[in-house]
Amino acid sequence: MRSITADELKSIQLEILEAFGAYCDSRGFRYSISNGTLIGSVIYGGYIPWDDDIDITMPRDDYERLINEFPEVLDGRYRLGAMERNPRWDRFFAKIYDERIVMLENRRDAVETGVNIDVFPADAVPAGILPGEPGPAMPGPASFNPVKISIEPEIFNRSAAAGEIKL
Repeated sequence: MRSITADELKSIQLEILEAFGAYCDSRGFRYSISNGTLIGSVIYGGYIPWDDDIDITMPRDDYERLINEFPEVLDGRYRLGAMERNPRWDRFFAKIYDERIVMLENRRDAVETGVNIDVFPADAVPAGILPGEPGPAMPGPASFNPVKISIEPEIFNRSAAAGEIKL
């Protein structure tokens, strides 16, 4: 077994993101990059220099459909790990992972995964629920406005000398 470089890790994660995006788009799932991935894409044009993962957020109803509908294996290599599918899963969110590559994270995992991206559910909070918000609680889901990005490999190959990350 050989170790992979940080550049190889990020390249594999981008392949997973492309396959995940194509799958979601073909089924009408709403999703968005989020957390450090969103910050990195806006500020750095790629990964945050100290980050090593990709974060996706989906509205709860699409997340639940994803959990129920994602195939056992997508494109011959990608699997979905989630507590709804595996009682040994020890995270509150899902991961889409490449089963061909074993990933050893800095924690003891109950379930082994490969290189992966994180998929988080987003729950709506009605108006008036959070402290300081005026008005009564409004029934119905909050709107979800996904940030759509175009995955263009050249964006992720900028010169580190120019102050941008190189993946």
